[in-house]
Amino acid sequence: MKLNVRVLTPDGVLFDRNDVDEVIVPTSTGQIGILPYHAPLLTGIEIGVLRMRVENNWVPFISLGGTASVISNSIQIMLTMIEEIPDITLETALEELETCRKELENTKTKKEKLGAEQNYQKAYAKVQGISFLNTVKNS
Repeated sequence: MKLNVRVLTPDGVLFDRNDVDEVIVPTSTGQIGILPYHAPLLTGIEIGVLRMRVENNWVPFISLGGTASVISNSIQIMLTMIEEIPDITLETALEELETCRKELENTKTKKEKLGAEQNYQKAYAKVQGISFLNTVKNS
């Protein structure tokens, strides 16, 4: 049995497949793994790495928030924004993360802090995604 997965953004349908083996969703309480026959679920999605396994190949993305619903082996994921994992080294991603951390420390207003926190979370998700891809390549 496979999962039917549909990923929607404000720009339209990004991903629509019926041959997905597993989905891992970043939520506010951690990651949720979804396999066939998963119980019905509605959850919020946080900034993080969204992973889908298709034919034993992992397809990771950086999600920038949204919701996911699971009903009868069908998953609908609605995201405010999604990005591919950038083709950069882990070292470059870690440098970006450090830059974002420093910017966060130096914010003065609540508005600046909100933007800096989102940039930091996005940079952290890049580090996670690149680390994940490196692990998959080396296994």
